[in-house]
Amino acid sequence: KAGGAYVPIDPHYPPERIRFMLDDAQVSLLLTQQPFVDRLSAPAVPQLCLDTDWPTIAAESIENPSNLLTPENLAYVIYTSGSTGQPKGVMVEHHNVVAMLQGFEHLTPVTGQLAGSSVCPFSFDVFVWECFSTLCFGHSLHIVPTEKVAYPDELATYLVHHNIAQAYLPPGILEAVADYFEQHCNMPLQRLLVGVEPILEGVLQRFRDLSPTLSIINGYGPTETTVCATFYDFQSARHPSARTPIGRAVAHYQVYICDRHLQPVAAGIPGELLISGAGLAGYLNRPELTAENRDSTLVTYAVINRDCMLPTHLSCG
Repeated sequence: KAGGAYVPIDPHYPPERIRFMLDDAQVSLLLTQQPFVDRLSAPAVPQLCLDTDWPTIAAESIENPSNLLTPENLAYVIYTSGSTGQPKGVMVEHHNVVAMLQGFEHLTPVTGQLAGSSVCPFSFDVFVWECFSTLCFGHSLHIVPTEKVAYPDELATYLVHHNIAQAYLPPGILEAVADYFEQHCNMPLQRLLVGVEPILEGVLQRFRDLSPTLSIINGYGPTETTVCATFYDFQSARHPSARTPIGRAVAHYQVYICDRHLQPVAAGIPGELLISGAGLAGYLNRPELTAENRDSTLVTYAVINRDCMLPTHLSCG
């Protein structure tokens, strides 16, 4: 509401990467904490320590700022590693985030308030879903301590103790968390988001067996498509060793599987995944790279993001 966009910076990044991000994004204010000041040293960037500078913060105005934002205002810039090793800043606007959130709510609506959890570093784009899918809809957000995220049993205990109804669980801990819930039979989850890596359907079936009413969503999408461009609403496993499909396009998105000539391929034929729609973002200070990854010839007035995977249409669509 104040009109600023944020750039998440993990203090454990190499110093040269941090300096590059601060310079490339032309950061005007660095919000940090005292233990990280030396590591985030950037002489040209003013710093505000959220753990020691409260007297300075308290001296600022408490008036409600005027809301001058539009849907096209920049919301955040997340840097991806890049195939060349040079980080690329992905610019995401407010309407991109709203489209993704509305798509998720359309697929898995809930009534009443619930508690959600955050287990991702805030420099990872899934944190955007964890944070705003709760706070923008009147729910509460629990930021799980890092030391608990590293141990699946402790994470599962935390979810139970705080009655967490909505969570993203990374692929690497899904089976261990399922082990815990199967032993204790007290899983509080109502909505579960998974993704980032291929996940076997048998793993998700274990969560389905724990709760027939649990919404299990497998999300897919590069950072350039605002967290997720497709959702798969998992119901039951076709085969335990089958990979979970990435599903259909999120509302306000379009997904196509085409050949190298941008012609749609038949069901079962591998092709290039092309994504367009309301969640598509561009690159900061890289107009030529943004143009290289987009094409307006397939669909009128649509821009297409080229992804490197080789997907196929399933017979079910």
